[in-house]
Amino acid sequence: MIGVLLGIIAVFLVVFLEHMFLSLFAFSVALLVIINIWGRIDFKLSSLIVILTGLALDVTLHLPLGFNILVLGTVLFVFFLISLMVPLDRTSSRYSVIFFVFLFGYILNPFLASILQDSVVPSFSWSDIFKFVFNSLISVLICILIDRILFSFRDSNNFEKIRLR
Repeated sequence: MIGVLLGIIAVFLVVFLEHMFLSLFAFSVALLVIINIWGRIDFKLSSLIVILTGLALDVTLHLPLGFNILVLGTVLFVFFLISLMVPLDRTSSRYSVIFFVFLFGYILNPFLASILQDSVVPSFSWSDIFKFVFNSLISVLICILIDRILFSFRDSNNFEKIRLR
């Protein structure tokens, strides 16, 4: 029951932060949160968060219903496929894979929006590509920060217990 309540609060928080950072920096918080929670919490709860967040973002951003679910699901599927081929145990390979997954997500979002809404293949300028790479780098740095914070709270022997020292 508490997990469902935390999931609902997380969805509202992600939608709020997505709107704020999307309008300020063209930065996707939903993509960052989804990549970070995937594999850390239960599959059913994380899938529910993806679906509810995607639907809420579609409604509030006036996008076709299911657009954000399609983008987030495609990004997660690519992340899963790459994780089958590349070991994510080492930090260098993990963060390089996460960088390319974020880059794919930042390119996929305007690409699919243009295809689905206008039926036109978009053309990206060098400034757009630089913006995608910059946002991906910032996202990876935030992932590193989140991993360090979560690792500092966890016990080194048992990762399910929280260390309170």
